Amino acid sequence: MHDNCPVHTANIVRRWIEDQPQLEVLPWPSHSPDLNPIENVWANIVNVWEPEEERTRQQLLNHMMREWEVLRRKPQIIHTHVTSLSDRLRDVIANNGQWTKY
Repeated sequence: MHDNCPVHTANIVRRWIEDQPQLEVLPWPSHSPDLNPIENVWANIVNVWEPEEERTRQQLLNHMMREWEVLRRKPQIIHTHVTSLSDRLRDVIANNGQWTKY
């Protein structure tokens, strides 16, 4: 399962998936909320990124690794993302599958 983000629907990705007969891509609404808690973890990492100062591939990698370690020392952040899933699902159902505050 993946959402309809342009990264996931790029020609190269679609061709790769087509070449994997063991994979079945589930239908997914175009404007569906992302319920995967890892997306919130990535948001934590991106939200403290300073694009004007961290521009090279190595700087971005260093940033990601540094922030990942910060999150590892704060397991309550990950726990909150995971335990909020039932609230997220409830909101998605109430919103008929559309975006929510999450």
